[in-house]
Amino acid sequence: MKKPLLMLCAGLLLAAAAANAAKPKLINTTVDLSEGNYGPPLTSSLGTVSIGTVTIDRTLPAAAVDSPEPDPQYAAQQIGYYRKSYEYLVVLKNKTNEQFVREAVALALSQAGYAVVSNAAAADKTVDVKVSELWMWVTPMPDNRDRKQFYFAMTTEFSSDDKILNGIGAVAVNDFRNGSRDTNWKSYRNTIMHSMKGYLANFNQALELSRSAANKAAAGQSQGSVTSLSQRLEELTQLRDSGVLTEDEYTELRSKVIAESLE
Repeated sequence: MKKPLLMLCAGLLLAAAAANAAKPKLINTTVDLSEGNYGPPLTSSLGTVSIGTVTIDRTLPAAAVDSPEPDPQYAAQQIGYYRKSYEYLVVLKNKTNEQFVREAVALALSQAGYAVVSNAAAADKTVDVKVSELWMWVTPMPDNRDRKQFYFAMTTEFSSDDKILNGIGAVAVNDFRNGSRDTNWKSYRNTIMHSMKGYLANFNQALELSRSAANKAAAGQSQGSVTSLSQRLEELTQLRDSGVLTEDEYTELRSKVIAESLE
């Protein structure tokens, strides 16, 4: 009788252990991006901008499984997902996903030379942000189970009424840091702060590419206008020389064409 009972107890313990193992351990951390050392922002002013809507539209990878809801005591939504091979789900305790993204985008804009304002009516430009990726997780290092790799990934897509900001498109960062087996909130915070340097660099690169494309387009339009004006004046000259236009008609039409090109 004792043997079946012991087997039953052992089975129950194994089932409980398996159930607990299937659940990620919630690790909560706080982060304030303004505490990071990102260098001084650019002194050149690119105007004022406000951050409009922030849409969190993430799709879990096929390898991921649904995460449990964070404990109600946490003020933030989850910022990570849990895969079967990963051990922890990271939760930002001091802000929601949207608050974190707004802080990150505002930092990128201000570092690039924009003045970020909260009042849209006071801004020259408005930018909306769609977030397609925003995760953080930790997993043991493949070659050293006593050490861990802390990962952070974020992808933001920009749309704006401003051509340059609208041309930025998607800005992504996917970075990690190695850490000790003593997992604590500082490891997550340091990973986020470190990853933001990569995000800012990628944002500035996308901004420069967008500005360069806009300048080339404007130069092309200007060159096209000059070419068009030259052709029209040449046509008027040919009409005058062939006797179709009198000198007075030629002078009047020439002045009109030039005036129209300057509008």
